Amino acid sequence: SPGTPQIVCALLFLDIKPFTCGLWTIHPHGEVLLRLSKHGPGHETPRTIPEFFRESVDRFGTYPALASKNRGEWKVLNFIQYYEACRRAARALIKLGLQRFHGVGILGFNSAEWFIASLGAILAGKHRAG
Repeated sequence: SPGTPQIVCALLFLDIKPFTCGLWTIHPHGEVLLRLSKHGPGHETPRTIPEFFRESVDRFGTYPALASKNRGEWKVLNFIQYYEACRRAARALIKLGLQRFHGVGILGFNSAEWFIASLGAILAGKHRAG
């Protein structure tokens, strides 16, 4: 039947029609049904990572958000500085020509730059890994 995952995946692979009605998708532009509850945590309106991040900036502003130690010296970014650094990273990715849903591979090890690059990629609408 047309609704089976194998056929849907084949249609996506052949780019015949967009996948917009299931609980999962492998297509970057695909949509999924959200399962919401009438009560409990599942009833809250879904929010995105950029929305949560912006809410945190508005709520915590000058409080410390990210700290890293380099050569024995601590560097601390507050939420506003962290958000601005992530926005700069997002703008750089866009300026490089990456389109929405393109992938960004991040090579790094437990550093502030990794977190900035990761959230920057998300803010720019990219998929990120690393």
